[in-house]
Amino acid sequence: MALHHRRWLPRACLSTIASRNTTTLFKTLMQKGLIDRSRLWIYFCKEFSKNRCESRGILTLGGDKSEHFVDGNLTWIPMSQEIVYQVWRAPLKAISGSHLRSDTNEISSSTVALSLARVIFDTGSGSLSLSEAIKGEAYAAIGFNWTAILSGAHIPRCTEFNSSWAVTFDFGERDDAEGRHAVRLDGAQLARPGFAGREEFCYPPFDSRGSYRFGLFGTPLLRQFYSVWDFGAMDVAGYAPRVRFGKLKADMRP
Repeated sequence: MALHHRRWLPRACLSTIASRNTTTLFKTLMQKGLIDRSRLWIYFCKEFSKNRCESRGILTLGGDKSEHFVDGNLTWIPMSQEIVYQVWRAPLKAISGSHLRSDTNEISSSTVALSLARVIFDTGSGSLSLSEAIKGEAYAAIGFNWTAILSGAHIPRCTEFNSSWAVTFDFGERDDAEGRHAVRLDGAQLARPGFAGREEFCYPPFDSRGSYRFGLFGTPLLRQFYSVWDFGAMDVAGYAPRVRFGKLKADMRP
């Protein structure tokens, strides 16, 4: 059986970080045998403003409605192994960027290779955060000057957020033999108006997290995809979580 809800979109919580002496809704449904798969699917919404959905999203518990939302195949994101799974944590091995250079009218591409980097996916977060150790290089890869943004010398206009640049996050361990697990976003997808209190300015695509080689990816990335959060088993002891992202069909995109 699959359950659907068109308005309430919870965090995709694992039971180990639930409130003390409580059981998450999804774990309760699994324990009672009310769903047929240990998966939940999230479509955020079409209208999105100020880190909030302005139209209805859809939450599917147990079933699979990807044929209604996804254009093409879904990309599996491998999770980091933990003794006890607490969060949806994935290894990040590289960040690639490309941008159209105004001086030569040519595409410039570069890759920031990472070691021991980890990203947490959080459906309740409104940020796309990188640590200071890698953020400057990530900005340079997409043609932005982070130092100028940080000092206030450059405030990004929303007209700068277009398809002339893109960022690709390459997930998995460096020696991953299963192939590439990559998610790509172009500048238009990362536009968030309202920076500095003015609609013509957009928030810089990445903000800061203090931990070394750590990222927190929330709605700026997640709302661009139809996502499945697969616990891997009905009982906590057997959890083997994975996340899948599917490119949204044109009429479903924000």
